[in-house]
Amino acid sequence: VEVVQLGGWSRREIVLLICAVLVDANQLSWSKYLERALPHMPTTIDVKKADSLAPKIYCKDVCACQIQEWWPSFRSHSIKTTFIDLKDDFYEYLLQDGLFLPEGVEQVTASSGRVRPKDSYSDSEFSSTSSDSEEGSNPEAVEVDPNNQPVQQEQVIRPRFNDLVDAISKAIEDLGGEIFPKLNWSAPKDATWINVGENLKCISVADVIILLKSSDFVVHDLCHAFDACADGPNASETTVSVENKRRPARLVLALRKWFDLKTSMEFRCFVHEEFLLGISQRDCSSNYEFLVEWRKEIVSTIKEFYRNTIRGRFPLKSFVFDAYIRQRDWKVFLIDFNPYGGFTQPLLFSWKDLEEIHEALKENTIRPPAIGESRTGPTSEHPDEDHVASAIDDLLLSQDVELRLVDKGTAMRPGVGMYSRLPADLRDVPGGTVDELLDWCQAANREATNSS
Repeated sequence: VEVVQLGGWSRREIVLLICAVLVDANQLSWSKYLERALPHMPTTIDVKKADSLAPKIYCKDVCACQIQEWWPSFRSHSIKTTFIDLKDDFYEYLLQDGLFLPEGVEQVTASSGRVRPKDSYSDSEFSSTSSDSEEGSNPEAVEVDPNNQPVQQEQVIRPRFNDLVDAISKAIEDLGGEIFPKLNWSAPKDATWINVGENLKCISVADVIILLKSSDFVVHDLCHAFDACADGPNASETTVSVENKRRPARLVLALRKWFDLKTSMEFRCFVHEEFLLGISQRDCSSNYEFLVEWRKEIVSTIKEFYRNTIRGRFPLKSFVFDAYIRQRDWKVFLIDFNPYGGFTQPLLFSWKDLEEIHEALKENTIRPPAIGESRTGPTSEHPDEDHVASAIDDLLLSQDVELRLVDKGTAMRPGVGMYSRLPADLRDVPGGTVDELLDWCQAANREATNSS
């Protein structure tokens, strides 16, 4: 056993030392041990970071993917949703430090339909002061510092959002008593650890607000949704500038009817210039063996859904959509739209893979007409566009779209919750991925061994 004196070492150096020792001892399995360790380490990472290889996106692409923009056109194929406009004061409240509930919002207790675990959050966590007394805390109480000087406790001013609280309460009731929230683009999936059941299900106003206040994904929607846009930071009619950050001019809270999705049947689908390029298993952290047997049916179902339901109705020609297939009847539900590029994750594909597929499809499908072949009908006003549209229609009927699954023996990837718990020490090391970090640790270990 090697004993190392750690006095004077930074926390970052200690983390890297532990990684290097585990690698040297062949005891580090990144998909197993590191993922287990990360939830217990502090989180300060930017959970959404644009891939440098991702295609360029523009403000219009991001705006078109807001749920309040696309849902009205696809409501019969999506989840029942109620929209509530959020005002600036609630926007500022979401960005405030600290987890405290507004005035008039009841804490989550057993009486509200939830069984609160013994070690879960207590009333004091959401109030301006804390006390062990069952009679409540004294707002005038003082504490004493080591020099026996009284120190007045700092009190949090809890805001009031009466109209918003009433609107959320009514929406929850109208949607059957169980909902899950999201803002214009993102649901607070990274904050499910704080919710009872570790999912997005909410049955009270407090549930909704606690999830929103605890989520880095929500902060991304509020401050960074347009950061990856190629048309720069200039404000437009669809965005407003707040402290040099941009957010949509209309900020909405979408409350969606809750039903227990089987993550095995969620899929991400990539469309570029109207070509359906590929389909990826949405949950990259699990292997579902039965999906391999259903591969052909899954592809056929999603192709038909895209061709008959989405194509021509969504305003963009390049986008990503998430779909859910209900197992009992193979009905497809549209879950979300995302820009084709920017912060969108390609999951089991890479952006390079998708570009190569796109180029191959264009080369094999969009060709000039042969000699004597009519490109379009004699009355067409846009022959080139008609030819492309006709070719894509033919392709959608015959194309064997690639479906990528997490197969047996394939390296699984951490779920979205793992990325949101990554410590800053690992964020700041050379390389942008865990694999690169592993390579860096191994190289450092070899260098240390050779020099000794």
